[in-house]
Amino acid sequence: MMFEMLTGEQPYKGEQPMQIAYQHANDSVPPPSNVNPRVPAELDELVLWATARDPEERPRDARVMLEQLRETETLLHTALPTAATAVQKTMVLPSARQLTAETQVLGGRAPAPVQETGPVSPNAAKLRTTSDARRRRGWLAFVLVLVLAIAAGGTGWWFGAGPGAHATIPTSIVESQPDAARATLTALGIEVAEELEHGHSVEVAEGLIMGSDPEPGSSVRKGSTVTLIVSDGPAPTQIGALAGLTLAQAQAVIEDAGLLMDEEPTYVFSEQDEDMVLAASVGDVDILQGAEGLFEGQQVELTASAGKLPPIQGMSFDEAAAALAGVEVDVESEPQLDYNDEIPEGAVIRIVGDEPVHPGDTVLLSVSRGPEPVDVPDILGLTWYEARQKLTDVGLDFEYWNLKSSLLGEGAPSDAIVEQVAPDVGTSVKKGTKIKVKLG
Repeated sequence: MMFEMLTGEQPYKGEQPMQIAYQHANDSVPPPSNVNPRVPAELDELVLWATARDPEERPRDARVMLEQLRETETLLHTALPTAATAVQKTMVLPSARQLTAETQVLGGRAPAPVQETGPVSPNAAKLRTTSDARRRRGWLAFVLVLVLAIAAGGTGWWFGAGPGAHATIPTSIVESQPDAARATLTALGIEVAEELEHGHSVEVAEGLIMGSDPEPGSSVRKGSTVTLIVSDGPAPTQIGALAGLTLAQAQAVIEDAGLLMDEEPTYVFSEQDEDMVLAASVGDVDILQGAEGLFEGQQVELTASAGKLPPIQGMSFDEAAAALAGVEVDVESEPQLDYNDEIPEGAVIRIVGDEPVHPGDTVLLSVSRGPEPVDVPDILGLTWYEARQKLTDVGLDFEYWNLKSSLLGEGAPSDAIVEQVAPDVGTSVKKGTKIKVKLG
């Protein structure tokens, strides 16, 4: 109410009641002189004291407020000309924006001789102390804000454009030509050392930038010096023998040499135990017994044993197929039939082909047809010595026709002549068949 009497308007304004309520709860009442410059400082202080947000800084009760109001009135009477204060005992100071016939405005302060005043009450002293403290806090806040603004501006200049400015070494210089990398860094305000460093790299081709000191991605002060590092390609290396090692042992040797091990080695069935290294190469270079002249990062291709194949010779076709399935080898449904002098007819001879067998392969089995048949050779008219050799050469056996033939054949083979055979000449018979021979 006091603010409104001195200014002609309320201290808080808003389109919605909630806005006004929010200002009441969170904002301090401004000095009336902000609205009406003619309001004396004493009344400003009185309003601010009466409306202070901190209860400890407000009047304790209405009596204290009344005493202070009377003291303020006394101060105003001693500071203003008599003609200005004799109009009425209580006057409403008009707003600078709203002057009506019903309100009278005290005239501006006029120079007047300094007059002695009575003792100042404790409330007045407290009011003056609060006012002085508020003014000091305002100046301190202003100075603090000014200092912070200057510091922020100086810091921004120092790190943005001054000696403290930083730039980031771009990662894009990696795998670029040295001249291009130098130009990129120079454009960012970074000095580049004249001398280039060198290093070996598996990833970066020879002659290209593989890194820098400090490393790419680092933040450095503009004007500082960065050294470029050029790749000389992979470093040379050598490897020891891998023969007789397990895959795990071979991997350790390969890694020590700076080489890369094939993630999926080739497995083949062999007479060696499972996982034993059978072959090793880098490209076309055989390194099973060790090698020199290699370079770090090269890929090592390994062949390892999948263990032994099951012994299928002499098994029936179905038995052999089942045994091979147990080691993940499939069998073609129709076997290859072959004559064999040793394997009985119907039994498996072997896996067809000489190629290594891998897990997951499909193989063709050879099944025996028994001994291969031969034709009875024409030995009629030959001496028994010649005829017997000819029968042996085609895998046939013999027996004598009768006792006479036996005596002649055993007694004088060179003189006895073959007169008759059974089966007849040209007949197809199995190897090992006995041919009856009649000698004369």
